[in-house]
Amino acid sequence: MLKRFLSERPLRLPHLKPYVPRPSDPSIFWFNSERDDVISDVVSRICAAHETDRTRLEMALNDAAFHEIRRLEKQRDEEARDRLGYWRSMIRRVGKMDDSEQRRVLHTIVTNMARDIAGNFDPRVYRFARLAAPRLIGGVMEPRRLTEGLMAGSPASLDRVLRVQGDLDHLRNLQNRGSLVFVPTHSSNLDSIVLSQAIETSGLPPVIYGAGKNLFTNPIISFFMHNLGA
Repeated sequence: MLKRFLSERPLRLPHLKPYVPRPSDPSIFWFNSERDDVISDVVSRICAAHETDRTRLEMALNDAAFHEIRRLEKQRDEEARDRLGYWRSMIRRVGKMDDSEQRRVLHTIVTNMARDIAGNFDPRVYRFARLAAPRLIGGVMEPRRLTEGLMAGSPASLDRVLRVQGDLDHLRNLQNRGSLVFVPTHSSNLDSIVLSQAIETSGLPPVIYGAGKNLFTNPIISFFMHNLGA
């Protein structure tokens, strides 16, 4: 129950007043104000691409059910107990549904998934993470210097364990022309943190994350992921 609560219910800081991004802020600072529009656009686009072709619509519903059943069967947790019955029932009923019911079910599924995937970005958490990440990385990567890394987190100590290489000028130019997609090699659970710090060190704007639900079961990681766009 706790794991599901942490993965589905974002832990967020209260807002005493609305945050209005400054013109100089990165574009991601505007994400929350545009979130509902993004979700609406995704739902409309996906539904429109499938609703006029019954074969394609039915295939999309079957595909969604198949992958959700497979995911939930591996979890064997409270979410699986609550949702497996729905998906198993749906996959049996898809072929018997009329067109209007199939469209309605698709709209519901896409809306729920889009809301689940669309993140939340809190500039206050981001600013704290900018201060904490160098100390965390410096301390974890060099255990002998753990106290020094956590207390100081100076650029000098971070430079010993983090080196950014490549055509950074080209990346900076590309950020002004479109969306950048970073794909870590996932060599460890620190990948997202290290990549974020590398982006910060390189003078690139912050990014949002695509993260597996397993990362949201840890309350500390869940808090940061929920508030940094994951």
